[in-house]
Parts: sequence; structure tokens; C-alpha cells
Amino acid sequence: MKARNAVLVDGIRSPFARGKKGKLEATRLDEIGALLIRALLERNPQIKPTMIDDFGIGHGASQHEVAGLGNVASLAGLPKEVTNFLTNRQCGSSMETGLRIAMSIMLGSYDCGISLGAERMGRGAGGAGS
Repeated sequence: MKARNAVLVDGIRSPFARGKKGKLEATRLDEIGALLIRALLERNPQIKPTMIDDFGIGHGASQHEVAGLGNVASLAGLPKEVTNFLTNRQCGSSMETGLRIAMSIMLGSYDCGISLGAERMGRGAGGAGS
């Protein structure tokens, strides 16, 4: 079997700031992730939500925020058929999700996926990116 090419179509990130400061301080990580996915889909109208097969979130989130990360796809308006997974590898979480999505595309498991990284430093404004 010959591996297919995986192509990165676009990337986006949220604003970030030092802990306990910034516009996103009180915004939940799942809301930030959903905002980013909606922005990516708006910037790339040729990619329909129904084309997305899998969605990975690499996180360094606290325990109470991890439970909410499963809501990102729903909050972003993705179909309920879109599968998702969470990965916590401390500093390498978002890289892990990107590699898993790319590998699955290269092996023909699916055609389109989203990789998202989410982190909140203390109680400050979190950063999330895709």
C-alpha cells in the first residue's frame, strides 16, 4: 500500500496573554476551540463540516476543563457523526494530534480532520490553535 500525501490546508490560533490577564480569561477552552473551528470553516468554505471525519484535541488542561473539551465539536456546529479524541502529552499534545490526523489521512482511514491544541496557564487567558 502506498501512503497518500496529507496536506495542511490552514491554521489559526486564538489571542493569548500572561496568566490572569486578557480578554479570554473567563472564556472556557471548549468555547475558544469552537470559535477557532468556526473561523477555519468560514475562511475555507470549500470544506464542509460533513467532510470532517475526525477531530483531535491536544491539551494541557486542568481536570475540570478536560471534561468540557469533548463539547468542542458540538459547539462548533460539526455533525454529531464527527469522531474526536483527546491527547495529553504535556508540551507535545497538539503535535501528537496533528501527527495522528496526518497519519490517518496518509493511510487512507479518512480524508479530512482537524487538529487543535488547547492550554490554559493558571487562571489566565488560554491559547488554543489549530
